[in-house]
Amino acid sequence: MKPVRRNGTLPRVTLVPLIDVLFILLFYFMVTSVYLDLDMIPVSKVSDLPPPVAVGQSEAPLMLRLTPVGNVVVQGQTLRPDELTEWLQKDDRAVRPVLVLPSGQAPVQALASVMDELARAGVTRTRLIRIEGHP
Repeated sequence: MKPVRRNGTLPRVTLVPLIDVLFILLFYFMVTSVYLDLDMIPVSKVSDLPPPVAVGQSEAPLMLRLTPVGNVVVQGQTLRPDELTEWLQKDDRAVRPVLVLPSGQAPVQALASVMDELARAGVTRTRLIRIEGHP
């Protein structure tokens, strides 16, 4: 028994229903998925900061300020993120706690680069600082 074709053409298979199903599945998985904990990096407020430490002590925290361009300012020196590891390894600065204060206009990639360089330098006590404006 042979299948008989009508007019010699096969019917078209449209992809529109398949695309609709894929969008519905995409929407379902987006809504039901669990997002990462966005509080993984501890953010310090002014009340959480440690008390001021005398300048001569080796445990005084280092303050890194991230500029809008993506450079790091530390103790009056402007460094690129790739120079930060070398600077921290001099004089055993990596054992000190580090406070990172990003500018509001600093790109997120620059902050990620600084955090990577801190980890590469062996800094284990890092805090991200956020300054909130008063109404």
